[in-house]
Amino acid sequence: MSNVAPTFDEIMSGCFWKDKINCKDLFDPVLTEDGICFSFNLIKSENYQSELNNFENNDRKIDWDLEHGYNEEALYSLEAFPFHAVGAGITESFVLNPTDKIEDEDNKCRTYSQDFKLIVQTPGEVPQVKKNFINIPFDQDILLSIKAQIMKTSEGLRHYTPERRQCYYQYERFLRYYTKYTQASCELECLANQTLAKCGCVKFSMPRALSHPICGWKKSSCADQVANNFVSWKFMAKTKGFGESACTGYCLPTCFDIKYKAEIELQAPRDGGTNTLFRLTSLTIKFEEDVVNGLIRTELYSITDFIANCGGLLGLFMGVSILSLVELVYFFTVRLLLNLKARRQIQDVKQCWEKK
Repeated sequence: MSNVAPTFDEIMSGCFWKDKINCKDLFDPVLTEDGICFSFNLIKSENYQSELNNFENNDRKIDWDLEHGYNEEALYSLEAFPFHAVGAGITESFVLNPTDKIEDEDNKCRTYSQDFKLIVQTPGEVPQVKKNFINIPFDQDILLSIKAQIMKTSEGLRHYTPERRQCYYQYERFLRYYTKYTQASCELECLANQTLAKCGCVKFSMPRALSHPICGWKKSSCADQVANNFVSWKFMAKTKGFGESACTGYCLPTCFDIKYKAEIELQAPRDGGTNTLFRLTSLTIKFEEDVVNGLIRTELYSITDFIANCGGLLGLFMGVSILSLVELVYFFTVRLLLNLKARRQIQDVKQCWEKK
C-alpha cells in the first residue's frame, strides 16, 4: 500500500508553519481505514506498539502528556513537540495547499466526494477518518477556526472507582496494542477484537498482532457488518462486557481530555481561472481564542459539604450550635466522669461510718 499511495509532494503543493516555508518534514504517514494519510503533530509512539508501527518515525523528543500537558522546560519553547501555537489569529495560523490531479479522480470511488478529509484531534489519539472529519473542497479559499475545550478531573475523585467517576486515569486502564489509553483507542481495539472473534480476521487498518490474518475481499462484508453493529455493542457494554474474546470492559473517557471544535469561518472560490490539470485549495487553520475554556469533573457533595449541610440543618431546626456540641461532649465525658468519681467517694464515706 505504501508503494502505490501518493506521496506528500503529490497531494500538497505548499505548507507554511511559523518560519517554515515548506514543512514537509513535519508530517508523518499514518495508516487509516481510507488508506495512508499524513498527520501533523501525531505522537505515533503512543498510538501503536512497536510490532504495529510500519512507518519510520522522526526522532523527536516528546515533551507533552495528556494528563500533565507540557513539562516546565518545554512550556515556553517554540521547538517543543508536539508543536503548538502561541496565540490566536492569522499571525499564528497554519496554511496548507492541498492539490489534486484531475486525471487521478475516480467518480466510482466509494466515498461520496472527491475532496480532502481533515481530522482535528489530540496528538495522542488514533486517527479515525470515518468517525469524524471535515470535508475540504477544491478550488476554494478556506479559513478554518478551531476552538479547544479541556476536561479535567478534581483530585477528590481519584479515590472513587472508574465506574462511579465515569473516567479512567492512565494508570487504571491498559490496552494491548496502544501504549497510552484513550477512549478512541479502546473502542478501536474492542472493534478489532470483535471483528477477529466474528470473522476470524481484522481489517488492514485495525490494531492487531502479527499472527492475526487480514480480511480479504471475501471477509470484507463480515467486517463491515461487525463495524455497523458496533454502536449497539458499545451500548450493551455499559451494562455488561463484550466477553473475553471480544472486549474486556466498557471504554470510558479519560479523566483528562481535550476536544477540538472546528468550523469553516470563511469559504470563497479561488481567483485565477480554471486549471484543467490540477485543482488547488488554500486552507488556513487558526485558533479562535488565546484562552482555552476548561471544564472540571468534581463530586457533587464532598465530606466537608455533607458535614456543613448537616450542621446547617441542625442549627435551623434544633437550634444546635458549636457551643451546644461542646456542652454535649462535656456532659457525656467530663461531667459524667466527675459524677461517677463523686458517687464513689460518697460510697466510701458511708462504708467508713458503717464500720465505726
